Amino acid sequence: GKFVQWVPLHQFDPEAFKILVRTFLKVFPESHGFIGLYNANTPIFAIVGCKEVPLSLDAQTLYSNINNYSLAGSVFKDPIDLMASYFGPAEALIDYAGEGAINTDLNPVILFHSPKSTYTTMNDSSYLTLESILPFRKIYNLDITKDNGTLSRQSISTWNAVGHYLSGEILLAKSMDRLSLLNALNAYIKSYQMEPNFSPALGKLILLCRQDQSLKSKVLPILSINHKERFSASINQN
Repeated sequence: GKFVQWVPLHQFDPEAFKILVRTFLKVFPESHGFIGLYNANTPIFAIVGCKEVPLSLDAQTLYSNINNYSLAGSVFKDPIDLMASYFGPAEALIDYAGEGAINTDLNPVILFHSPKSTYTTMNDSSYLTLESILPFRKIYNLDITKDNGTLSRQSISTWNAVGHYLSGEILLAKSMDRLSLLNALNAYIKSYQMEPNFSPALGKLILLCRQDQSLKSKVLPILSINHKERFSASINQN
C-alpha cells in the first residue's frame, strides 16, 4: 500500500517542513515527493510513502484517470503534468531534510514551532519553503512508469520547464522591482524554451507583457508561430 501526505508549503517554514519530512521518512523510508500548484504563494507538496514495494506508476492507469482536469478538484492536467511535478525520491528528501528532530506524540515539536514561525518569518514570505526545496529536485528514474520509460521520457522537458517556472515565481514573490521582473521574465522564457507546451510559462509571459509592453521585444522572438498569434491577440485585448 501507499500513503500520501499533502502539505501546504506556504503554511510551513523550512525548518518545520524539514521536521515533517524527517518524521515521514522514519515511517516510510521508501518515499517520493511531488510539487503541486506551480506558484510561490500557495504551493502544496505531496509526500508519497511506500511501505513495502518501490513506487511504480502505471502509465495506462494514469492516462485513464488524469485527462485535462476531468475530475473535480484535479491538481494535474495530464500524466505528463504529474511526472513534471516530481520532486525526487527518498535520497532527495533526505538530502533536503538532513539530520535533526522528528515529530512524535511525546515530542510534538511542530505543534510548538509552527505558531512561532507564523508570527515571525511567514507573514510575507510564503515562498521560503518552496525556495528551500528547489535546489534538491532530482528527476525520476525512467523505469518508474510501467511502459518501458515512454511516459518518463516524454515528461523530461516539462520537468525541466517546471524548475525554471518556479524560479520565476519565487523571484516575483520576493520583489516586484524592475531587476526582479527582468530576472523572472528570463526564467519564464527558459521555461517556455524547455517545453513550449507547458502552458503556465506562456500564460505568465503574456501576463507580464500585458502589464509592461516594453517586454514584448524579449518575448516575441522565442515564441512559436501559433503562440505568436495567441500572444498578439492577448496583448491587444482591451
